[in-house]
Amino acid sequence: MDNLQWFKFSPSHWFMGRIQRCSEVAQARFMRIVCIYWNNECQMSVDDARIELDEEFDNLVRLKIIEVDGNSISIKFLDAQYEECLAIGNKRSEAAKARWSKAKGKQKESKSMQLHTDEVQDYADKNRKEENRKEENRKEESNKNSPTESSDNVDALDDPPTDTHKDVCKNNKRPTIDLVIDYFVKNGYSKKAAVAAFEYYEAGTEPGQIYWRDSKGNEVRSWKQKMRGVWFKEENKVDKAIPIVEPGWKYVGLSEAYDIVRDQNNVSLSEQVKIGAGDDFVRKMMNMNPSYKNAGKGWKYRKTT
Repeated sequence: MDNLQWFKFSPSHWFMGRIQRCSEVAQARFMRIVCIYWNNECQMSVDDARIELDEEFDNLVRLKIIEVDGNSISIKFLDAQYEECLAIGNKRSEAAKARWSKAKGKQKESKSMQLHTDEVQDYADKNRKEENRKEENRKEESNKNSPTESSDNVDALDDPPTDTHKDVCKNNKRPTIDLVIDYFVKNGYSKKAAVAAFEYYEAGTEPGQIYWRDSKGNEVRSWKQKMRGVWFKEENKVDKAIPIVEPGWKYVGLSEAYDIVRDQNNVSLSEQVKIGAGDDFVRKMMNMNPSYKNAGKGWKYRKTT
């Protein structure tokens, strides 16, 4: 994806952020982790992060600069940009499909007619083979010759093929992004992972192809089976510690709450952090703010439009 070759970086946020409470070595190592994390499409295990950061890892986690999610880490500002990039990629993909469909309409119609003709021919060939088999069985059982019997035997239509190419296409066609997201969410996996899976297979599949193509170019005949076998991993599960809030509301965790309180009272927060009471101070200030309501381990607030 072209727009994953770079990400947004704000010098003012860097110099005013919690990273400034870390040593220069930790800052340099964190910048390296940021680049690796983005290049890996915002996926990195805790073990890999510890190898890169060494003894600085625990300090960055304590300051909520890096968050741990199961066996993976999360860098919040990059995750938000990655979601935005995926959304843009979806829009561009849909626009490209629309242009291709308009330009190749007649060619697609011609291929569709050819496919239908091939299916009819396959059905006729199978029908003739079945007819011949039944005819041979009748001759063997009755030990009679029937040279005048018509080849248009209606018994040959008793058991028509049930696994035609048309049926396979109908039952296993490429899913839409909404179908993939719905399947992931119903099984307890994240929307982010669903979008990543959809983009992965769409990128390797030409417009107009009936099935997805995997990395080896093979057809993905059952996309749900492929999701279960490849994408339903522990790191892609939804974090149940984050509660689901009502429509029109947004959840705020402790890390984001630090930024909110810092904007309101930077000096007091800095003093509390120095004595190790930063978390308690942030919770106190958030609970005093009438705009925020308690929600699990964090807060929620009504979004404005």
